[in-house]
Amino acid sequence: MITTCAEYNQHLEKRLKSLDAYIPEYKDIPHDVIVQRTLSRKKPFNDSDRGYRDALLWETIIRKVANDSKDTILITNNHSDFAVGKDNASEILHEHLKEDLRSLKLPDKCVL
Repeated sequence: MITTCAEYNQHLEKRLKSLDAYIPEYKDIPHDVIVQRTLSRKKPFNDSDRGYRDALLWETIIRKVANDSKDTILITNNHSDFAVGKDNASEILHEHLKEDLRSLKLPDKCVL
């Protein structure tokens, strides 16, 4: 049984390693990119300036994980910040996010 945060972190790291997964670093994601994103109200930000952590997650995905040779699957319950509408959340990435992929010369469908 896991009783502390440290034990949980160790358990999670061991499980990720067994799946050949990793947690990408985000400390070198440019802060000015995230500031520009909030000022222009681009997803995953919303009208109330909430979304910093989601934006950091998104920037990490597109800069460190996504590529044109494999699919990256974003699993989230936060359809309002990443998808177009609740009904199509599993299929349609928001247009702002597709624009980001295209600006990096990545296919729209490389992040699902």
